[in-house]
Amino acid sequence: MPRRPDPSRRIAILAAAVAVVAEDGLGAPVSAIAARAGVAQGSVFNHFATKLDLLNETYKYLVADLEALFPPALPDDAQFEAALRELWDRWMRWNTDEPNNRVTQLRLLTSGLLTPETLAEIREIEEPGARFLRRAKALGSLRDEPDAYVFGIISGIAQQTMDFMLAYPERAGHFCDTGYQCFRRALS
Repeated sequence: MPRRPDPSRRIAILAAAVAVVAEDGLGAPVSAIAARAGVAQGSVFNHFATKLDLLNETYKYLVADLEALFPPALPDDAQFEAALRELWDRWMRWNTDEPNNRVTQLRLLTSGLLTPETLAEIREIEEPGARFLRRAKALGSLRDEPDAYVFGIISGIAQQTMDFMLAYPERAGHFCDTGYQCFRRALS
């Protein structure tokens, strides 16, 4: 009877894919991902049918990891502001502590390689975070604007903040605080 694939090996392959895609691009060979994960190339295909499958699963892995930053339940009004700040700080750390996360996420998002099935799964994975951000949006002047528009504004502020935090690490705390103030004002 064939052995069942080891879940820890699958995670190692996904983590290796994040690093290799960030460093070498989407055209990096599966052999490079396998080498980074410390597994044989055939082992990659025990977990993922094709390279396209691996790339789609890598994107879902990153989104799930990012979504884990959101609180499991919406905080009450008294705690919401503190939860919003904590979310911002965690989001910035997720990207600046592991810059490969962001690079790979953006490469995959803009690649045209994500399948309709992956995109549908992502919407499900992202729903708790979207619910949290809709609650924040409802508190301010953008409450009547489309979610995608508001989330795009938030994303732009976050991306610029991360860029400056990475470019000027000695001022990362300052840029994180300033970015949060801009983020908060955009929602008020």
